[in-house]
Amino acid sequence: MAEAALLTAENPLFENQLSDSLLGACQMLDEMALQYNVIDTDMDFSAYRLLIVPEDIPGTEELSEKLNAFVKNGGKILAAGRGGLMENGCYPACYGVETHGKRALSPDFLVADGPLADGLETGAEYVMYMPGEELTSCGAKTLLSARAPYFAREGRLFCSHSYTPSAKGETYSSVFENGGV
Repeated sequence: MAEAALLTAENPLFENQLSDSLLGACQMLDEMALQYNVIDTDMDFSAYRLLIVPEDIPGTEELSEKLNAFVKNGGKILAAGRGGLMENGCYPACYGVETHGKRALSPDFLVADGPLADGLETGAEYVMYMPGEELTSCGAKTLLSARAPYFAREGRLFCSHSYTPSAKGETYSSVFENGGV
């Protein structure tokens, strides 16, 4: 039996049209040997213990209500980036965070310190190549923090690598937990 469901925005679902986020999540779940189904946002979530909301799942009021009800009934959600974010700039209430748009500087450097850093070198920085969201907590607790680079790698501000190194400054919250989310 499937323990998890992976949401997809693809409709109809054709292999040659699958998004990178869906393919990446499928590969991760396959490598973890976790039984899962790929479902769309109109399907019933109640048969699953875990619902994964990838980056490219657009939020709607209806989806928000379904996600809030899913968590209220004991379900768990793993959401990435803008997954579930509505056009009005709000996440579902169960997420416990609000966004202020894309971070001004990228990439983010996740700092290995906190509950999710088990098995990583304490204090090490792990680069996240895609621009992240600037999030603040609305009741969610921080699981991982991040640091910004010295500057955005563009125009005359250039570094020889594919990204500008971490500025080693203050950290900001980057990964959150809010109850079952």
